[in-house]
Amino acid sequence: GGTLVGEKIRGLLLDPAVGELDPVTEVLLYQAARRRLVLERIRPALEAGKVVLCDRWHTATQAYQGAGSGVDGAIVRLTSKIATDGLEPRRAILLDVDEATAAARMARPLDRIERRGPDYRLRVRSEFRRLFSRDPDRWVRIDASASEDVVADAVWKAVRDLL
Repeated sequence: GGTLVGEKIRGLLLDPAVGELDPVTEVLLYQAARRRLVLERIRPALEAGKVVLCDRWHTATQAYQGAGSGVDGAIVRLTSKIATDGLEPRRAILLDVDEATAAARMARPLDRIERRGPDYRLRVRSEFRRLFSRDPDRWVRIDASASEDVVADAVWKAVRDLL
């Protein structure tokens, strides 16, 4: 999301009526949306000296489409580098919850990705945890099973030194 093209791609990717897509097609669509975001929003904001916050970055593609759907990590890494111009966050936060908490919080109509079920979500969570454990100074994992206020305070503590 975040751009006209990105929102249209996101709508397509999450629409249950689309049915299942080939996992590589899914990666390429997410990366196309990310590329538009870099060109239209992120790069101009950084060049203007602004702080940029994103709710997902290429680690999400590595976790969801890579580990979750089985796309070769080399494909995800190469397309991520192309899509992002190599931009990396100074800090990333994983809001981590167990499967039962995640399922309880999805008490609404599920999108195409969310319908993949608990086994898929467990593979995704495992990959996020693996990725975030590699650089604990830059990649912060927060237990998001706590209350909204407690989680918000933990997020603030994780980023305030950057602002």
